[in-house]
Amino acid sequence: MNLRIVPTALLLLLSACATTVAAREEAPDPKLQQALAGKIVGKPKSCIALTDARSSTTYRGAILYRVNSRLSYVNDLGKCPFLRDDNIQVLDVFGSQLCRGDIVRMVDRNSRFPSGSCVFSDFVPYVTPKDAGRAR
Repeated sequence: MNLRIVPTALLLLLSACATTVAAREEAPDPKLQQALAGKIVGKPKSCIALTDARSSTTYRGAILYRVNSRLSYVNDLGKCPFLRDDNIQVLDVFGSQLCRGDIVRMVDRNSRFPSGSCVFSDFVPYVTPKDAGRAR
């Protein structure tokens, strides 16, 4: 048996697996799309007030901050591998706002060990139209 064939076959197998994982991770998160259904996209903001971020939900590659029933902000953290819904978010905030460039550290919920950090991008507002949900 030719020993050069085994590493080549292994390399091809690993690259095929990596391509499949990458394609799955780049697809938009259907749960995030469902949460934003019917909302209108606004102009991105570089900062939002901490007091406005009433709750947050982690999705694949993004965090959704709910302000109220009509307004939410999405921060797309791109390919941050540490952003998982089972991690605890620890915000390093200076002042009263979350801003583009601020760091969010992730801590493993079970072990309490840091698992990594991500950097915020712009906060994109999503607003439910006033007439949404009204019967016609």
